[in-house]
Amino acid sequence: MNKNRVINILSVVLFIVLPHVAMAYVEGELIPQGTLHEYNIKMESFNSGQNYTGARFDKPWAMGGEYYSAIAQCPKGNIPNGPIWYYTSSTMNTSDQNPGAYKINDYFDVIIDVWIDGNVDQYIPTPLTNFSNLDNRFGCHGGSGLELPQNILAWCAIALLAMGCLCCIIHRRSGFTYSLPPGSLLIIIGGVLWSLPLLWSPKHDWMWNALPRVMALWGLIGLYVLLLIATSCRAGRQRMLLIVVLAAVVQMGDAAWQIIHATQSGRPWGSFQQVNVLASFLASGVAAAMWLYLFSPRGGIRVIAGIAMALGSLCIVVLQSRAGYLGALLAVAVLSYHAKANNRLLTTLVILAVGTLLGYWLVANNIAFIPALVDKEGSTRARMRMLKTTWQLIAHHPVLGNGYGSFEALFGQQIADDYQPGDIGMEVVTHPHNELLLAWCEGGVCALAGLVLMIAGVFQRLWGRKGMRLAGMALLLPIATHMNLEYPLYLSASHGLLLVLLLSLCGPGSPAKEQWQYRSPELKFISLWGGVILSLGLLVFMLTGLVTQQRLNDIENRGFYPFVMNDAVAAESLINPLIVRDRIDFDRHMALLLRFNMTHSMPLLTRFERWGRAYLQTHNDPAVYASLIAIDRMTYAPDRARICQQAHRRWPGDERFNCTGL
Repeated sequence: MNKNRVINILSVVLFIVLPHVAMAYVEGELIPQGTLHEYNIKMESFNSGQNYTGARFDKPWAMGGEYYSAIAQCPKGNIPNGPIWYYTSSTMNTSDQNPGAYKINDYFDVIIDVWIDGNVDQYIPTPLTNFSNLDNRFGCHGGSGLELPQNILAWCAIALLAMGCLCCIIHRRSGFTYSLPPGSLLIIIGGVLWSLPLLWSPKHDWMWNALPRVMALWGLIGLYVLLLIATSCRAGRQRMLLIVVLAAVVQMGDAAWQIIHATQSGRPWGSFQQVNVLASFLASGVAAAMWLYLFSPRGGIRVIAGIAMALGSLCIVVLQSRAGYLGALLAVAVLSYHAKANNRLLTTLVILAVGTLLGYWLVANNIAFIPALVDKEGSTRARMRMLKTTWQLIAHHPVLGNGYGSFEALFGQQIADDYQPGDIGMEVVTHPHNELLLAWCEGGVCALAGLVLMIAGVFQRLWGRKGMRLAGMALLLPIATHMNLEYPLYLSASHGLLLVLLLSLCGPGSPAKEQWQYRSPELKFISLWGGVILSLGLLVFMLTGLVTQQRLNDIENRGFYPFVMNDAVAAESLINPLIVRDRIDFDRHMALLLRFNMTHSMPLLTRFERWGRAYLQTHNDPAVYASLIAIDRMTYAPDRARICQQAHRRWPGDERFNCTGL
């Protein structure tokens, strides 16, 4: 199997993976489960006495004691307990004669009332828009990393790509020959230094919390090395960049569909479930399209690239994402400087300007379904406080760091320590929105040096022999910029895959050198087939994890009922508990509270309290604080006022943390 065939296979796989690796849900959306419930109302049983204008007859309908079930979607993070909000939609037009009614035909209108449970318990006339059930019992457990099914699917794709590369290397007729190009060694050494602080993280739970992040880095480094060895990176550059452009166009179409069909309020986020993540992906697509338009000799590709540039720049403006703005602007500026002598540059800039100005016009004039202008003042204020608090944490242990996996807990504690009357508090923060600051805060100088070395390795690759230099830098800038403004690789493993792909394209592949040949069959068998087995293990781990996640979703959708009734049996049904270890642990202990409501067994509260206090040493969760405070009130715990004050200082606006009378 030659390198060109490998490139073709990768092209097909990436075209499937990058645009479609996620399902798009609204943050906090409840996705109904099961089949559609149909209600057929017969209208033949009314008499002639009702046959006059304004006559009304009632037809009740119900589910016969059953209930709707739904799974909550909150990929951006945990949503604290709160009410469920309802809205209604109908394919029928509203009546011209009767307000609040729908028109069936010229003779009949229908008024539909729906039962709202919770703390409302009455029929409410439709249509409904953001109607609350006033029941604050339920929240949503979201997050990042492997808690998101699209990231599990992306890692399945990474495992398949790795196996494909390894199989290509194995089937070469020559010996096992390779030599890593410039920059690779610095990236590997930097990865080692960045990973080392995991070994001296002071708490076991912190170490476990950070372990997936470290393993993910080495998975991406491993894929990068395999791509260098198995493919002719420069030969497939144009084809791969076209795949990136087409993937971005698919995301633009997805976002447009969401806006036009009003599947969510506010700005769209495509299949990435976060608007800034979509924006940085589109900015990467714009950068790739600009390169193709400037340097591709094929007219058809330039046409596609030109359309993608216009649509991409328009979409980025409509998204109103500062991460997307900055990434795209930097990429365009660097590419423009690099191609200043290119006779297509002026046309390129005109296309980008037209798309950008059209986007600004749509937003400024609030045209039709375009999202309204977003106020960034609150976001800016929160980011500035986030940076200030992170610098305070760095100052505590600037050399050794505070410990890998510690940021979420220590950030919450620092917010509580800095509390002043009148503070509005902050939402739960799990990341400082800057990879350099996170590395320094948790891993100290060692982790920071490792990250700097990896960056140096990237530059050495770009400016090495046959490197793309400024053009390659421009392609990497959108995601690199986003990594220093948020944490896109945690929210989207597809961004990690895209980053590795672009970096592999920015320079030569692994050159074969006679002095680096290894013709030992034993070495080839151990190294290559070992890699295949490792990749296959990763694939199996992710697939079983996906099954486990769906099963856990079902348990959560049923109100933790399986955990409440038989914890051991429910836990055994989760075939891969490692992939969502913390989430399973969280759900099982929340089920203890529900079991207490049924049995009133005090040892259940004792178990929850012991777990909750340990959980808060690693996490910063208002729901756990609220449960602990309720238990302390019930048991008259001597430190109940201290726990309540801790929570109040973190979330002063939360009514659950009113400590009066404790």
